[in-house]
Amino acid sequence: MKNRWLTVTTGAAVIGMLTAALILTGVDLSSAQAGKPERAWRLTATYRAGTIELDRIDTLNMIIPLTIKEMIIREGELTTGFFWEMYDDSARLVLRSRMHDPTRTLMEYEDPDNPGQIRSQEVVHDTITFTVIVPAPESARTIRIGRVPIGRDTTGEKTPQKEYLGEFSLPGLKR
Repeated sequence: MKNRWLTVTTGAAVIGMLTAALILTGVDLSSAQAGKPERAWRLTATYRAGTIELDRIDTLNMIIPLTIKEMIIREGELTTGFFWEMYDDSARLVLRSRMHDPTRTLMEYEDPDNPGQIRSQEVVHDTITFTVIVPAPESARTIRIGRVPIGRDTTGEKTPQKEYLGEFSLPGLKR
């Protein structure tokens, strides 16, 4: 019973610290806390041979999870790994965000030869269909999905080289 109390207390402390950190860094918690639905798009796309093809866009009315909002890249922050960028009719940047790398999956499993030992293996996909949920700003008209080229050292670069894998039109929204 003593260990369970310690686990619950530690978990509550961690959640409290994370919430405080989010508030101090300026992340807007109001819509998630108040449960205000917002417009979003669910993009279903396929990565194949170094390019991304859009399969489908669904318009959603949902509470956008903090995990999505936390990945938004503020002005002046560097982009590394996979990202998406939205542009308006005049090709001005509306919003930019990091995203999970859909081309790689890290699998962890218990080693059958050594019980209690955890092993991991990275699987690189040549072709994979994935989904990503993005906010739906009214002014956004196109979205580009890209990455910093694999193996590129971006240390010290003010603007890392970007490799765009796909660009798609977004549906207009009626508010």
